[in-house]
Amino acid sequence: MDYAELLSAIESWTGDTFDANQRKQFVALAEAEFNRRLRTLDMEVRAVATLNGDYLALPDDFLKLRAIQIGNILLEPATPQFIRERKAWSGEPRYYAITDGQIQFFPVPNDSYDVEIIYFRKIPALSDTNTTNWLIESHPDLYLFRSLAFAETFGWNDPRAAGFGAAAQTIMEQINEQEKGRRLGAQPIKMSRPLNAPRN
Repeated sequence: MDYAELLSAIESWTGDTFDANQRKQFVALAEAEFNRRLRTLDMEVRAVATLNGDYLALPDDFLKLRAIQIGNILLEPATPQFIRERKAWSGEPRYYAITDGQIQFFPVPNDSYDVEIIYFRKIPALSDTNTTNWLIESHPDLYLFRSLAFAETFGWNDPRAAGFGAAAQTIMEQINEQEKGRRLGAQPIKMSRPLNAPRN
């Protein structure tokens, strides 16, 4: 299924209740919810940037941060207040905060550094020019069911609408559960322990 086929399917289910722009709104609303609810490997991105100051702009498709690393050092999150109170310090960054659409680093860098950022990106929005993405290719039923559920909020009085919302909810839960297996595999998870902790 691609974007045009999705819009056609919505029209088939809802008849002439909605015009083309309204059907596109249902899809956009569904995608906004997907971005809030889904966290998959397909949404994960690794980017490398050069840091020449204490701020770095967030990527346009940024959704949620996973990790920031400089060399072998994994940076720790801090509050903007923590950084402001120590603003005069400089050196190799060890902390970061996200503020005003940017990543702020602390201490203030005393040199140029290569920064590796791992983050979740937004699902590429469907449109007349971007007709497909990884999510609709893998889960076309999710797109259709959630779009139809939103049609109910626009006045489509169909007794099946509640079932579409419930089906979409179940699919999103299944996707997130499947992602745990994709990320961790079949091996048992190794739990961290203090270096001086006794072995069993």
